Amino acid sequence: MMKAILRAIPYTVFWTWNSIFLIFVSFGILPFSHLLIVEAWLGRVPWDFVATLLALIAIPIVCTVLGCRSRIRNRPLQMLRLFFCVEAPLFCLALLRLFLMRQLSPASALVLGTVVLGIAFYLFRLLGRSGLQPSSDRRWGGLSLTGHAILLAVGAYIVGLLSFYVLPTTMALISGIGWAFVHFFRFDWVSDVWRYPGSLIFGGLAVLLFGMSAAVFVSMPFVLSGTFTWEGMQGVRAFAARFGRRWAIAGTTGLLALWVAAFAILQVQPQVRAFALLDAPLTAPASRQALMAQSETVRGGLLNAYLHAYRYLSPREANTHVYAMYRDLLGNEAIATRLQAANNLLLSPFLYQGDRDDDRRAAELYAQFFDTSIQKAEGPAIQQALQATYDRSEVAAGLLDAHLDTVWLARQDLTVTPQGDWADIEIHEVYDNQTFEQQETFYTFSLPESAVLTGLWLGESDNRDERFVYTISPRGAAQQVYRDQVRRRVDPALLEQVGPQQYRLRAFPIPARTNAGKAVPMHLWLTYKTMQQGGSWPLPQAIERRNVYWTRRTRRTQNGQTVAARADRWFPAYLPAATEPEPQIHRVTLPEGYEIAVEPMSTRGYQQPSDRRIALVLDTSRSMGERAAELAETSRWLDATLKRGNVIDLYRTASAGLAPSHENDIQHFSTQETEFYGTLSLPEMLEQFQTLRRDTTYDAILLVTDAGSYDLARDDANVTVPDAPLWLVHLGGFPGSYDDATLAAVQDSGGGIAGGVQAALQRWATEASLQPNVASVTDGYIWYADPVETTGSELAESDLAFAPLAARQAVLHVNRAARRDNPVDPQALVDLDTIHALAERYSMVTPYSSAIVLVNDAQREALARAEAASDRFDREVETGVETLTQPANPLAVSGVPEPEEWLMMSLASAGMVGLVWYRRRQQGVNKA
Repeated sequence: MMKAILRAIPYTVFWTWNSIFLIFVSFGILPFSHLLIVEAWLGRVPWDFVATLLALIAIPIVCTVLGCRSRIRNRPLQMLRLFFCVEAPLFCLALLRLFLMRQLSPASALVLGTVVLGIAFYLFRLLGRSGLQPSSDRRWGGLSLTGHAILLAVGAYIVGLLSFYVLPTTMALISGIGWAFVHFFRFDWVSDVWRYPGSLIFGGLAVLLFGMSAAVFVSMPFVLSGTFTWEGMQGVRAFAARFGRRWAIAGTTGLLALWVAAFAILQVQPQVRAFALLDAPLTAPASRQALMAQSETVRGGLLNAYLHAYRYLSPREANTHVYAMYRDLLGNEAIATRLQAANNLLLSPFLYQGDRDDDRRAAELYAQFFDTSIQKAEGPAIQQALQATYDRSEVAAGLLDAHLDTVWLARQDLTVTPQGDWADIEIHEVYDNQTFEQQETFYTFSLPESAVLTGLWLGESDNRDERFVYTISPRGAAQQVYRDQVRRRVDPALLEQVGPQQYRLRAFPIPARTNAGKAVPMHLWLTYKTMQQGGSWPLPQAIERRNVYWTRRTRRTQNGQTVAARADRWFPAYLPAATEPEPQIHRVTLPEGYEIAVEPMSTRGYQQPSDRRIALVLDTSRSMGERAAELAETSRWLDATLKRGNVIDLYRTASAGLAPSHENDIQHFSTQETEFYGTLSLPEMLEQFQTLRRDTTYDAILLVTDAGSYDLARDDANVTVPDAPLWLVHLGGFPGSYDDATLAAVQDSGGGIAGGVQAALQRWATEASLQPNVASVTDGYIWYADPVETTGSELAESDLAFAPLAARQAVLHVNRAARRDNPVDPQALVDLDTIHALAERYSMVTPYSSAIVLVNDAQREALARAEAASDRFDREVETGVETLTQPANPLAVSGVPEPEEWLMMSLASAGMVGLVWYRRRQQGVNKA
């Protein structure tokens, strides 16, 4: 009878669990596997993640097929081996990879790779592959010895880990049985059984199923380690019998020593070296240059620290579960500490050598050293780590989404309506979400400074009568409502001006695909007015995009005519005009009391500064080192053209830990004499300049920088508006956005932005020569703004269409007038409200007023409340830096589980008993 029961156990375990596995795979994974393959093909999911999921599907299927073979089917012991030593551990490894391991470090890859190789070798042995048996051929014998050495390594490693849990398991058995005994004889369950007789049957089956499950998976490591150790020793003995004991000992010892050496070498984690390099004092330029020569070492180490939660199970110091168990079991903290240290040594491939908050520290050091945010610079690597886990919950488009193609621009229609030397331009885009989650589209783009954005709409179809219309709202109120609605996953869209010629456009949500895989399109319309430039109409130029992408399949039309699609750009820079009318002089009197006039620049020409004192502030952050050639050319131009007849003072800024400097002449302005190191923000550079200048008066201030890193901007930036026009000269391209404090300093001081020193000085000198009523000199036109008596009359019909272009210049005039009238607080609410009134009346986006699309009354009520608040113009910096989801730490515990939890753990004792019986049985069984 006992023999029949023992013979039935392997069949029961194997077929019961394989049936469960197959049901789970068939109904839980297989129906959705093709979608994951498509995502991997499109590059949105790593292939190793897909391979792991496919392995989960394949493991029970393959093992079920193998279990049907006569060699396994008629041998219950072999079937038990197949389940405990091949199928169950492979399935557990796949689950660990999906939910715990995420990205593998070299050390963890060594350990897990060794386990997989050991399981593969054992499977070949189990299937009776004689080629892996020791033979007279030394090559095959060496291969066999290597395989058996791997089994010994795996067995020894698992035995070492399990040794920490033998005593707690034994105590668990006693505690669990005692707990069950006490609760059973309280007879609390009798009343439930009396009221619900069926609960006895179902409750008993549930306990049986749970107990069986726990027993199988808790005992699996014991059986696996015992089997592999036994098989490894038997293989070494067989090799010794064939080739000699000396060769067997030398070969096995050498292979194990090689594995231990690799294990030890791979324990060196790169962040340790990176932190040590960055923590060292850098007092001399030579030491800073030596550090920059090791940039790759620093980069790899900081990235590893930033992603440690995705590459390791736990920080070393947070792995406290062994200490907690033995401290409470033995009451001796010294022993518990030593046991935890030994456990840390064995688990070191899976433990991070650092602190839990090192991700924050790594991000700060990366920004300081590389002059950009880690998410922007290392986006693909971080995105790969995020995709390597199942948890990814962000919906707003952040910096990491700049590397994703999730929303396809299916259609783009451009319509230009010429109005002489200016035009109305409409953009209509249709978005198709390629994923099964709602997404946000995000653009930052540029337009000429004289252009003005006048409209934004969202729609679920191309029916213009059904689309949702925009509202012009104070920038802070619009931003607050948009962000709140995105969190609630309700449709809004937001268009903001974030620079003299930069804009930010966001729309959410782009509907997810249906369960049938069908895309639900989202339509967006945007309109603007612009002056003609050189016989062409300027088009928006994308600076940054997130989530959205376009391909050659994108359908593009211009004025109803299909044009060739290009995957490398959003729009061409210009669209040639059908006709090229002569630029005209326009004059509009706004009812608010401003007369705006515009004339083409060709009537006057640009001026050069003469007899002026100019401050040249040089950005010395690391990224400026890439602009050395442009700086050298700038130096030559200044020396040859501007130095005579003007005084130019040079201010060198400096990153943290270094000292800025001031020179009364630019003769020492040389890239060879300038050290480009660290990171600097625009507010920090301006603050250093204000400190160094003391009481020196300047006619103009030029800050020479590059595109910068808006992703490092902070909300607490405080910029003093200079007493002279501030011009930001960006070499190598313009930034996508400015923080509002910097933008206000530029506009309120009467300055601007330019792509070179020559362009900035020419524009400034020309504007200065035309004061006091010039509003701006830009895009080939001169704009004048004169206050006039308010008549209260409406605009003439002929002026209505042109009025927004004129009102944009009135905004610049109000800015400068506010500074003259109120230098202490030029952006007081009363002045901002005046500017916003202009924006509302002429339906335009300004640096202080945004266009927001709302779709329901609740949103409109929320906007009304935000617009009434005193902070309605306070806009927060939105860098796009995302907060990464932090995976749970499975190794950090605070104490010993309760008795009922111990009862589940105590089922491991069944595995120990089975292991003893199993080893005895092996003595009389023929080796497979």
